[in-house]
Amino acid sequence: MSIEIDTVSIEAIISALYDTISHKPGKLPDWQRMKPLFIDGARIIAPSLEGSPIQVMTFQEFAERVSESVHRAGDAARGFDERELANRTEVFGNMAHVWSTYESRYTTEDQEPFSRGINSFQLLYHSGRWWVVTILWDIERPGNPIPERYLP
Repeated sequence: MSIEIDTVSIEAIISALYDTISHKPGKLPDWQRMKPLFIDGARIIAPSLEGSPIQVMTFQEFAERVSESVHRAGDAARGFDERELANRTEVFGNMAHVWSTYESRYTTEDQEPFSRGINSFQLLYHSGRWWVVTILWDIERPGNPIPERYLP
């Protein structure tokens, strides 16, 4: 895909984000395609579970964290496939907020997801295209189910 196609609409940039983070076993996400989706200074914020620090990352820090995780013993043999189940999008002027419910599997063939959650994407329309400004997500877990309004 080209950056012009990936950023032409809100739907296109969200689809590109899911496509680029997903990868086959032994491979890495498509960082080269993903990086131009982000505006300079964008932030990616990982979920903070009880007792863990909040992780606010630049794109580069996120890519390094994920790449290191893929190369850890045992992880390289697994892939990662994250797909959107549903979304709620709100737009005002040049800004958009997308609540995107997702499922994560190790491969597309896996019957059941190993994780589900909601990605919160903040987007900006500038210079004729959409940009990712912030990604913040949280995972479904006991005591934190995905609300019905965010499911298909």
